[in-house]
Amino acid sequence: MRHQFDDAEFRGVRWFSQGFVAPHPQLPNHVIDVRYSVVPNRIAPLWGIALDPAAGPSRHARFLGGRRLAQGQGAAYFALLRGDGCHAVVAGG
Repeated sequence: MRHQFDDAEFRGVRWFSQGFVAPHPQLPNHVIDVRYSVVPNRIAPLWGIALDPAAGPSRHARFLGGRRLAQGQGAAYFALLRGDGCHAVVAGG
């Protein structure tokens, strides 16, 4: 089913995210910028929009900011900073 929303607004989101938009994997009717995440190797978007299929053309999508850490994200982030579980990369090998 196609959502009824302002195409110009969606084009704006796509422009700001340089085309890196995707549906949110757990939240229906949400479009996210997949370039940035709270934890870089997971899909935990910093921002996106929520689309309302019942909204009329004059109603704007709701902005979503996801800068808060969910349970476990802080520990995962700091483990990456410490290099826990990382392996050395050998050039040319």
